[in-house]
Amino acid sequence: MRLHEAHKVCRPVEDKVKRGTTVREEVTLPLSVARIYLSLGGGWNLPVSKGFCAAPLLSVDGSINCSAGYDRASGLWCLGTDAPPISSKPTTEDARNLLRFVHGTFASFPFADPARLEANGGGSMLDVSKDPGADESAFLMALMTAVCRPSLPLAPALLIRAPRFSGSGTGKGLLVRAIGETAFGRRPKAFARRGDRQELSKRLDSALMQSDPMLFLDSCNDETLASDVLAQVITETEVKGRVLGRVN
Repeated sequence: MRLHEAHKVCRPVEDKVKRGTTVREEVTLPLSVARIYLSLGGGWNLPVSKGFCAAPLLSVDGSINCSAGYDRASGLWCLGTDAPPISSKPTTEDARNLLRFVHGTFASFPFADPARLEANGGGSMLDVSKDPGADESAFLMALMTAVCRPSLPLAPALLIRAPRFSGSGTGKGLLVRAIGETAFGRRPKAFARRGDRQELSKRLDSALMQSDPMLFLDSCNDETLASDVLAQVITETEVKGRVLGRVN
């Protein structure tokens, strides 16, 4: 990314000899230049880059930034996004209408505790005339957290579970993918826990280095989920991961 930005203001060249003639060709900056920039930190008064953002950024004053480019307040490089029209002074009724819309959009998901109605085609739907139950409310908070995640220094993880003997196929993974599609415009890639605790840490380190906006840890059945890496990424803004290929 830094090499790309550097090429916007300068273009290095190199003299090469081809067939006995010296020609000057444009080349890319060597990776060593990018490494020097990274090692200097604030030494050259460079802005700190904390990552990339493909979602709108919410400011303290309530404004929404959807433009592309570097956002100095957050330290994120924004890819730019289109947001639906939002009133500069939303009312309580606007919020209620939006809640009803989201409530109805996810009415077919089998949340455990809300009032339900029998559907014509079989199965049941949420009774959208009733307030969301505790389980659906937890999902709504997770959905809003994901939408606001680029603007938050930290955010909690979401645990989705289903009955032990009938949990397969209930829509847990679909619900996670719906959150990713809504907040980031892309589906998160699921990965499963395999092996011991150290193997899980390796998988988490690998997933974090891919810089995906969401981590989707799937199929943790009948086991205690314990990971120091997972605890760190939930509670710390900066985490140093394990270098792949090196034995700790």
